[in-house]
Amino acid sequence: MSVLFFDLVVYRGVADMRAEANRSYLGILWWVIEPILYLLVFYLVFDLGLRRGGEHFAATLLTGLVVWKWFDASVRSAAMVLPENRGLMRQVYLPKLLL
Repeated sequence: MSVLFFDLVVYRGVADMRAEANRSYLGILWWVIEPILYLLVFYLVFDLGLRRGGEHFAATLLTGLVVWKWFDASVRSAAMVLPENRGLMRQVYLPKLLL
């Protein structure tokens, strides 16, 4: 039974990623471009503009931005998982912990 739930979670995860990629013109490429654009703006402001960067500032900034964007997307999607899957929860018994 737990294998069935695992397959459902994997399928829904892949389907959600495909749907998110299809919502933008650039698709999956946007997942790479967005952190680079953030990196460029923060680098220009803090390292070149305010002279607050330091050694390895770009690498540290990119690491922090990637982690932050992942955390931000996770929290945003977790907040909407129950309302978005309301119909699925009413059709079959599904432990809420899986969502």
